[in-house]
Amino acid sequence: MRLRGKTLGIVGFGRIGQAVAKKANAFGLRVLAADPVVSSATVESLGATSVDLATLLRESDFVSLHAPLTQETRNLIGLNEMSLMKPEAFLINAARGPLIDENALYKALTDGTIAGAGLDVMVDNVPAQDHPLLSLDNVIITPHVAFFSQESTLELEQRAAAEVVSVMHGRMPDNLVNAAVLDHPNPRHKLK
Repeated sequence: MRLRGKTLGIVGFGRIGQAVAKKANAFGLRVLAADPVVSSATVESLGATSVDLATLLRESDFVSLHAPLTQETRNLIGLNEMSLMKPEAFLINAARGPLIDENALYKALTDGTIAGAGLDVMVDNVPAQDHPLLSLDNVIITPHVAFFSQESTLELEQRAAAEVVSVMHGRMPDNLVNAAVLDHPNPRHKLK
């Protein structure tokens, strides 16, 4: 199908969602974004429109998930959410498997609620060989490597090294995972 003129809904408009929006704009897609923590001004500055999740699901031809996995986002997309989508819509998950209720997805894909899905992640990193989604013709599943290129691997290595350098120079890393380390009594752990 032709992409120009279609609507891409991006759920989670952080760094990766924003990069997807830039690419989508180049293909002539209308871009909607749903993210409770990103301002409408930021969304609009990237050529997208900020909407709530229900509006995004109703209006999108493609729904692409880029949200973090939290208690609030676990099973963010279930049968109710998929029932809002167009029957010709596709659901894409390149973030975290548990954002989607996989049982609901199987039902939606087999009863025609949505047209198809592209999953770069699943609830289990290595799904059972008899997982029902693996039997469907309207789903593409990759093992969380859809990003892969030599350049992207090099970029990941360089970003990790830059974080180490920041900490070694007493600066706060951009992507701190364990905030408890900031309370450590050792003064070398006090970051700016």
